[in-house]
Amino acid sequence: MQFKSNVIVTGLKKFKGDVEGNSYDSTTAYIQMDMDESKGVARGHASQDYNIGTSAEFDRLVAVKLPFEAEATFEMTTTGKTQRQRVIALVPRPVAK
Repeated sequence: MQFKSNVIVTGLKKFKGDVEGNSYDSTTAYIQMDMDESKGVARGHASQDYNIGTSAEFDRLVAVKLPFEAEATFEMTTTGKTQRQRVIALVPRPVAK
């Protein structure tokens, strides 16, 4: 299942290189999420990390000033026991002038 949501991206980090003979190429986006306030022990926001693709995604977004608003396309999948949510597209929203 896929859905779109307006999000705030608070940070980006890329890695491209070899570690112990294995090649890696990725970009992590840190997206602001609401804390679970249902138990009364947390409030506010935290940033959740999502892999958004290769280091080319970082390079594509390098000129965008942080933090920024974006439209994220999330994909939710399940094994029948556990649920996984990932970001499959991240498009910055135009900055109001």
